[in-house]
Amino acid sequence: MKKTLILCGALIASSCSLMDPYDHLHPHGAFGMKLFKQQDTNGDGYISKKEAYRHHKAQFKTVDLNGDGKLTKAEAKKKGRIKSYHDLGRAKTEKGYLTVDETYVVEAYRFKQADDNKDGKISKKEFKKHYLESHKK
Repeated sequence: MKKTLILCGALIASSCSLMDPYDHLHPHGAFGMKLFKQQDTNGDGYISKKEAYRHHKAQFKTVDLNGDGKLTKAEAKKKGRIKSYHDLGRAKTEKGYLTVDETYVVEAYRFKQADDNKDGKISKKEFKKHYLESHKK
């Protein structure tokens, strides 16, 4: 009986060490990994700059309601994306809209910040760490 309890305790302890330390920290953890898989289009376990840009471009299209390639403050506000696509009132533009490449500047900065080891791609570990940090509230 004593050996069985010790064995069970050892199994529980070893399985806990295999668990991802970020999975339980935030309610968006499962959604975050779904987002990672959406961006990792070649399934190699990393998000490349090219994959990140393609994902950003697809997301931009969902916010660009009239499909003209220009994101206005009204479109961003309607889709609840003012924060993610910059407040156009503070954007350095007189034209009143931003293009996909102009909005990608923010995402490229986030990519660079999340690439902890500076290998030009985001691992699952880096993604989870930075995704959770950016979604703490």
